[in-house]
Amino acid sequence: MNLTVITLACALLGEAPSAGYMYPPVVPAGVVTEVQLGGYEFTPDVEFFSPDPQVTITKMGPPGKFVVAPPPYWFGQKSMRAAFPIPREVPAQIHVAPGNLSGSAYWQVANAGGASRCVPFLVEAGNIVVEKRRRDSPQTLDTLPVTVAARLGKIAEIDEYQFVAAQEGFVTAELITHQIGSLMTGAIEVNESGGDRRLGDAVDLEGKDIALTFAVKAGKVYSLKVFDVQFRGNQAFVYALRLSLGPRVIMTRPVTGRRGHSCDVEFIGYGLQGDSPALQTITRKVDFPNQEVATFSYSLDTAAGTALVRFPLRDTDEVVEQERTEIVGPVVINGTLGEVGAEDRYTVKMQAGDSWEIAVEAASLGSPLDPTLRVLAPDGTEIVKDDKPGDCTLTFKSTAAGPHTIVVSDISAQVGTPLSVYRLVVTVPPLADFSLSVPQTLNFEPGGKTSVTVKLARLHGYDGDVAIGIEGLPQGVSVPADLVVPAGKAELKFELTAAADCSATTGYVRVVGTGKRGDVSLTRVAVTDTGLLTSVLLTPIISKVPITIAWVLRETQHERPRGSTFPAELEIKRQEGYDGEIWLMPHSKQSRHRQGITGPIMKVPRGVDRILYPVFIPEWLETFRTSRMVVLAMAKMADAQGNVRYVQAKSGRLCWIVEGALMKVDGRDAEITASPGGNFEVTVDILRRPKFAEAVTLEVVAADDVGGLFKAAPVVVPSGKRQATIHVETMADPRLYPEQKLKIRATALEDGKWLAVSETDVTVVFREVSATRFNAP
Repeated sequence: MNLTVITLACALLGEAPSAGYMYPPVVPAGVVTEVQLGGYEFTPDVEFFSPDPQVTITKMGPPGKFVVAPPPYWFGQKSMRAAFPIPREVPAQIHVAPGNLSGSAYWQVANAGGASRCVPFLVEAGNIVVEKRRRDSPQTLDTLPVTVAARLGKIAEIDEYQFVAAQEGFVTAELITHQIGSLMTGAIEVNESGGDRRLGDAVDLEGKDIALTFAVKAGKVYSLKVFDVQFRGNQAFVYALRLSLGPRVIMTRPVTGRRGHSCDVEFIGYGLQGDSPALQTITRKVDFPNQEVATFSYSLDTAAGTALVRFPLRDTDEVVEQERTEIVGPVVINGTLGEVGAEDRYTVKMQAGDSWEIAVEAASLGSPLDPTLRVLAPDGTEIVKDDKPGDCTLTFKSTAAGPHTIVVSDISAQVGTPLSVYRLVVTVPPLADFSLSVPQTLNFEPGGKTSVTVKLARLHGYDGDVAIGIEGLPQGVSVPADLVVPAGKAELKFELTAAADCSATTGYVRVVGTGKRGDVSLTRVAVTDTGLLTSVLLTPIISKVPITIAWVLRETQHERPRGSTFPAELEIKRQEGYDGEIWLMPHSKQSRHRQGITGPIMKVPRGVDRILYPVFIPEWLETFRTSRMVVLAMAKMADAQGNVRYVQAKSGRLCWIVEGALMKVDGRDAEITASPGGNFEVTVDILRRPKFAEAVTLEVVAADDVGGLFKAAPVVVPSGKRQATIHVETMADPRLYPEQKLKIRATALEDGKWLAVSETDVTVVFREVSATRFNAP
């Protein structure tokens, strides 16, 4: 038989790691928290960083095994979807300085292949509880307020929480996913007394974190269910569920307060009047402090409790919408739209040649409005218009003197509620300025060059040169002198040069731009594409991987039985005389829903150039589609400074067609009755292919939380025998009630070395026995 060698396009360029999630995704400030950092293409030498100097991350061990999602899996059309990445997790400790009590922070990962983008996590004060449940049973929350750190680890998983209300009032449930970068699209369902009465639900339909406020009565039991709207689940589907007491304030009118002044403020939110959790308003007189601080925290006392509201402070008033529509700019007006098709019109006198900036804020306030902003000339003709989705901003120069009309309308049709609020800001344009943006990461290789692009946004007519510099470059890494973005240009490209003996350490640098507005010097620090961070992770890499992989095919088409192992023969080609250690493993990113397909992390000994890589094919795999796996090769080598590094490159796809199973195990009884502390027997049939005559080993597998309550010795079923009975002993423990699902697993070795597996489920119903039997510890 002829041998065909197919090269699987194993690129010589290395694979960079990707940051996925932190678990738990919520940590307190001021203490050290044990976490798992999950991600993709992790190597033993991965390092973890945070662009926030207040955050310290300490790696506590090597990457673990691939976390393959357990059943259930998608079948049919859904099985053709792209697979979720398969993560590995690294144990770590994280410490956030005590001053950072709340908000988002970031982490990222780097190795010899490069660095990842930043992934957010939540820093929060107060009571934080990590999810801990017994399978599908609800988790009891002893005290409120509380923030639960959790995840949906598999498809169709629904997490349920219960609490007993200590007093009558309102509870707000907030589901936080987007703020922590989770893949989850969340939903919340709230019920009273174990599901007897539905109190409400909230669904993420707009790509935003959701919240729900509901009324509770003292002594009543309430349950909250959390799930993905498409019933997806994966190790990376992390979330935070925050439960707080009292009313919930969404927005205020006015939005800001004037330093040293008092005014009536309309608070808009849920449960503000204390009689129901409905959307309501309440007005209070607020005294704003005469202090040079950015924000002021106000305690809003209501019949339903206290809500803390934070006001930005400014030195001028905000006007609440009134009947008079003639205004004098600059001005800030808080308005509402009461009905579909309504328009608010404001008249402002302008001189020819005046420059104005007009903005309408809605979504950023929490309003459902999607505003449209227009400006009309004195003769009624439209000068400018902004009807893009979201908040609006217009900058223009008036061409005629006289009264101009500002028209605010809405295209969402979500008007007529207390939340249908907008904020109109009329001001002269800010002075000419600029901003810079850069990538989150930059890679360099000792002895090589790296291209860098700095983008410049010219704001409000800025047209001057901007000098560019990089702060924090390691020794031996340099950029050209006199870097300048010339007038009229929007970006600068240049090369970063690293000497062969440069300091090969990973660290943060800052890109700084300097320009002039007349005689005034302007210095601006570039931000990354998160829009918030100014630190860029500069990472030394090894760009070339000294190996390639070829798949040796003995047929034009491979067919493999379900529940068996596919031994794919791979040829290892070592480049440039490399004879170091190599590991083969699945790539984290696969093309189709995996349905449990796995492969090991397998070491290739020195000098070996051919090896069989075992891919396990679960027995439930569909036969109508081809199945695939991308293999990742990892090589151990030294960098220019002699440091041990690990580099990776992926192969093309291994492909095979799934056919019928080698063997099948079936239980004679789908349901068995037993008593805790008693014994029972399970009889099964073993069906084998005619040419598959291997001995089969049977074992009983229970859920992790009750695994120690069952005892059963493995049973070996010789070749030719088709039936066997397993004797099972149980402990007297009430956790066995009312029933347990056991898995009977049959394993065999095809050709004496390749694993074959078949499983069947048996339900054991436990009868009531005397309580005295549970006195044993």
